[in-house]
Amino acid sequence: MRTYIAIDTETTGLDIHKDKPFLIGTIDNKGTYNFLKESDFKKLPEIVGDSIPIFHNAKFDILMLKNVGFDFSDREFHDTQLMAFNADSRKKFPSLDYLVNRYLKRERPFNEIVKLMIKLEKKTYQEIPEDIMYKYLYEDVSDTLRLFYFFLPLLKNRSYLADIRLLPTLLVMEQRGVQISTDKIHEAAEEVIMKINNLSKKLKESLGDINLNSWQQTKKAFKDRLNISLPSVQKISLLKVVHHTAIELIEYKKWNKLLSTYLMGFLKRKTNRNTIHTTYNQVIPVTGRLSSSNPNLQNIPKRDKEAANYIRKCIVRRDGFVNYGFDYSQIELKIFACTAQCKKMLSYFSEGINVHRETAKFIFSTQEPSNSQYYIAKQINFGIIYGMGPIRFAKELNGSAYPQGLIDDLISVDQTKEWYEIYHEIYPEISDYMNRCIKTIHNNGKIVDIFDRTYYLKPEESYKAANYTIQGPAATIHKEGLRRFYEWSRGFKNKINPILIIHDEVIVELIEDLEFLWDQIPHQLNDLKSLDLPIRVDINKYGENLSIKEEINV
Repeated sequence: MRTYIAIDTETTGLDIHKDKPFLIGTIDNKGTYNFLKESDFKKLPEIVGDSIPIFHNAKFDILMLKNVGFDFSDREFHDTQLMAFNADSRKKFPSLDYLVNRYLKRERPFNEIVKLMIKLEKKTYQEIPEDIMYKYLYEDVSDTLRLFYFFLPLLKNRSYLADIRLLPTLLVMEQRGVQISTDKIHEAAEEVIMKINNLSKKLKESLGDINLNSWQQTKKAFKDRLNISLPSVQKISLLKVVHHTAIELIEYKKWNKLLSTYLMGFLKRKTNRNTIHTTYNQVIPVTGRLSSSNPNLQNIPKRDKEAANYIRKCIVRRDGFVNYGFDYSQIELKIFACTAQCKKMLSYFSEGINVHRETAKFIFSTQEPSNSQYYIAKQINFGIIYGMGPIRFAKELNGSAYPQGLIDDLISVDQTKEWYEIYHEIYPEISDYMNRCIKTIHNNGKIVDIFDRTYYLKPEESYKAANYTIQGPAATIHKEGLRRFYEWSRGFKNKINPILIIHDEVIVELIEDLEFLWDQIPHQLNDLKSLDLPIRVDINKYGENLSIKEEINV
């Protein structure tokens, strides 16, 4: 019979690189509760024994336990936060309080007492009397164990299993981090500051001597100086404005964000070894896709190559290692073709024909699509997946979201509507599938993807349903591939390591002596069984930094 034991830590702070537990609580199936102070920590392995550990926010607790010499990442464990998010992903970072109240309908009196003492008496957790912490920690571990049993059926859920099995990989990636070059950061910062200053000068010529970072002053200046009313200064509002000042403001905000979030953010967060350690989040995007924070390396700009390269050139290879990238290119489009059973798309992918080029041929009635026609067709293919209608699509094309110089004339909504009509004539199964998803939401209020992840949507949100059933499986395939690769790479003892995820690309470092093994990695990441089409990764080799691509020696 399997036995389970809930474990919780109370820590000196939230920094996994500096802080550590000062109390550990456990409770097992039989109700045996252990309250361990630092002098008792050595008893933990014997208390846990062969039981399967249960955590709430396992990544945090496991990393903190590592700081005092205990490693639970090499054994089976479960996480009630991940379980709850897989059951209903509408609630991001579901807390223990929220889940106990929602599912168990229980009060947590000592949790409330501790919160009040911290708020009103300005106490830290370490300053709260031991008898109260004894009962507080008991509440946490006992409620964690109760929640685990509540969510027990999820142990057969493929989406949850992909999440929990990936967690040890993310732990290693976060701890290893990526190497950065401070020289490259300073060099990039100088160039970006020059861009910001030039844009600031142009904007102030149009808007006056205002604080460009104040949305109130900026809105007022647009109205007073240009007679343009702005509902906000967010990009989506500025894209509606047909005026060079709006585009310049978008660019100004973009470069400011790049400077503060990435370049200055790198310098702020770097360790004394010149590494940065992003945090990977599994309980934020509704679809289960990974996100990252502090800093957000997952979403380094993709379409804007110039902006992306300012960031990428700062991420360098470690001494003695080479970096490769393995990209799940077009994974969402392939899943869309499979789930919708779109005959033409399936045929194109199976025969190695460029789907975007074929789409462009049909939409623009030409055998030789131009670069701009190809780009528009590509954006339509992906825009449909993301639920982007013709009105939003026109706004995107008319803003700065496209590569400079590709589209010079403004695109009308009538034009994008015509393109969408042709698209649905070419691929009728796509619109049929989207309509079925919408109908499912209207009938059931939820929809389930091919890997068992459930999405709850209101009728007015039903347009998101098709997108979720594509992005969710893409995330699961990506996670499972990364897990298989990590399990294979462990045999090489830190000589082959996953170090970063950027969009759908896994960045891997190999020690130079083992570089010849790069061609074994796709075998771990590819998924040849889950869909009607094989999902294979594209391969990139990087030079001294991630902005430089090199030839691969086959």
